[in-house]
Amino acid sequence: GNKVIFANNKGRVFALDLSSGLALWEKQLLGNVFSHPVLGDGRAFLGTSEGKLVALDLEKGNLIWQRDFDGAIFSSPSYYEDALYIGTNERMVYAVDAASGETQWSFKTEGIVNTVPLPSPNYLYLTAWDRNLYVLDRHSGEMKFKTQLKKPAKSSPIIYRDLLLVHTANDKLIAFSNEQFTLAAKEQK
Repeated sequence: GNKVIFANNKGRVFALDLSSGLALWEKQLLGNVFSHPVLGDGRAFLGTSEGKLVALDLEKGNLIWQRDFDGAIFSSPSYYEDALYIGTNERMVYAVDAASGETQWSFKTEGIVNTVPLPSPNYLYLTAWDRNLYVLDRHSGEMKFKTQLKKPAKSSPIIYRDLLLVHTANDKLIAFSNEQFTLAAKEQK
């Protein structure tokens, strides 16, 4: 639309009119926000350092729902087909119904999840500070594949054509076949 939504690290969320630059609304959340809001279905979704996942109405900034999770949420949630996917610093990943905020499933990793999970029609791809790449069934949370990388991921995984790409902390790019979950290419500089 005609507005921009953003948050600062003090937990304040703002909506500005793009034409005039004037503030439309402002909302204070409990905890700091270290990522950008994700927009979907007329709502802004944000996680906080206090482990809160919130849904705000885009028009007025009113709180629609708020859910508490174990551990801080430092990365943005993913939004896909009316569901949110979030990771926490307590090694958890959650699928949440975007309309109600109810948890659909949860999965425990072996490390802090500080990257944005990547949803696709059937799978959820994510990395954690344990150096693992996880591939979960997006609908059930069941682990379908896991492999350990030489270093933790530096950013969220992405899909390019038929490859899943992961950028690691030693500045290597790892490519996996998107559907077969096999190593498709050696580490590249």
